[in-house]
Amino acid sequence: MSARTRLARSLTLSLGVLAAIASLAPTAAAALLSVRDFPSPAAALAAAHDGDRVYFPSPGPYQAPPGGWVIAKSLEIFGDGPGRDLSGASSIVPDADGNAFVLDSTAALANLHFHDLLVTARGAGSGRRAALRLTIPDQSPHALSGLRLERVTFSALAGDAVSLDGGARNAVLLVSLTDCEVNTCGGNGVTLRHVTTTTLLDGYYHDCRGYGLYAEAAGVRIIGAAFEHNQLGASAGDLASQVRLKLCHGFLALGCHFEEFAAADRPARTALTVEACRGGQVSASIFVKNRAGVPGSRGILILGGSRDIDVGANSWMYVDTLVAVRGVESNPGCTVRMQTALKTDANAAGVVEGAAAATAAPAASALATTEAPAPAGLDRTDLVGDLAPQGLVSAGGEGLVRVSVVVATRQPGAGKLAVRLEWNDGAPRTRDVIANFDLALASGAVDASCTVFLAAGQGLTCRTLGAGSAARYALHARAERL
Repeated sequence: MSARTRLARSLTLSLGVLAAIASLAPTAAAALLSVRDFPSPAAALAAAHDGDRVYFPSPGPYQAPPGGWVIAKSLEIFGDGPGRDLSGASSIVPDADGNAFVLDSTAALANLHFHDLLVTARGAGSGRRAALRLTIPDQSPHALSGLRLERVTFSALAGDAVSLDGGARNAVLLVSLTDCEVNTCGGNGVTLRHVTTTTLLDGYYHDCRGYGLYAEAAGVRIIGAAFEHNQLGASAGDLASQVRLKLCHGFLALGCHFEEFAAADRPARTALTVEACRGGQVSASIFVKNRAGVPGSRGILILGGSRDIDVGANSWMYVDTLVAVRGVESNPGCTVRMQTALKTDANAAGVVEGAAAATAAPAASALATTEAPAPAGLDRTDLVGDLAPQGLVSAGGEGLVRVSVVVATRQPGAGKLAVRLEWNDGAPRTRDVIANFDLALASGAVDASCTVFLAAGQGLTCRTLGAGSAARYALHARAERL
């Protein structure tokens, strides 16, 4: 099924479910049921009716039965707050398989509300099921419309904290997590599949072995949330990030905080991965590596299959590659606006790779009197051996410079060519915009581009290395201040 068909079906489902909810007339006032007034929390949940409030007073803990508590009604389930430990909070302990609250996939659920709870494991339970979960089968006629989690903390779990899967019909919609915390989980903090219209507002997702957030969720909105020190069990790779957005058409990541997403002893070094998303924005966020940079650290990675992704203004501290677009041709319409590198060092160059720059249009009064300066250029059509450093950008004010480079073999010969940029953004920097180009290939050619930040009064040079003495090659470079 195409992404467009899936989105259309999910929107149709949304309208139908909302119309059904609106048509329901209340039949009785909501009742308040304290689990301490029943033999067990399970008995209280069984006695509740749609719309009732089920209260877990502190202190806990409340041990979930085998299989967890199955929620088959539209309820408000709440406590006195997550507190700081088991004894001082409305604490819920999952069963040995990891189950705490299991939403019933055979029931039509709406307006579920969980708040002011602590869900945390204790003892020897090693099950990796999500503490709060729902999986709707592909052919199920049921849906979940309206799930709110507020001020719920998930801690020390073996698997995911929250896992929702709406199946082929995208039958989970209108989900919000507000001021929640997930920490020290053996899986992902939050996993969303086939979910429509989800909001993560504020909250803190950290120290998970997997993603802080993994989402296949159209219309996901991440606002003011913090992600730190996740992917503790990951291997190296493009997809090992703090947040992975896949098929999240129309997503928004606004005012978020990403911290400690790279470390020298951990192969996963990316904060946010965008994969096959149609339309979305990342803006007004901060990406932080504390104290010093790590080579290969990367803030935002946009992979092939995405289009029209807008990376707005963000702030950065000790990040090597701020934004990377993997193949401009396979990611049409992706633009990167001005980025602010607050701190850099020898291991964190603060560059933007492979993206089209988006700049503000000049004022109308300026159009008639000014023209944009032509890009600086370097053209060498018959080079042999290494090229000494050549000035590509002269000294000027601080700002971003877009560099594009093309190398082509004119006469094959031994050599692995690198095209190196050298500049200063407060500290000396180098970057091989092209590396290991094989000059032995007849009619070989390669092109690459990147964006670098120059400090005030600093220029940029270009040189080649590793050319050998037999090959002849052409080099064309262009640089333009943004």
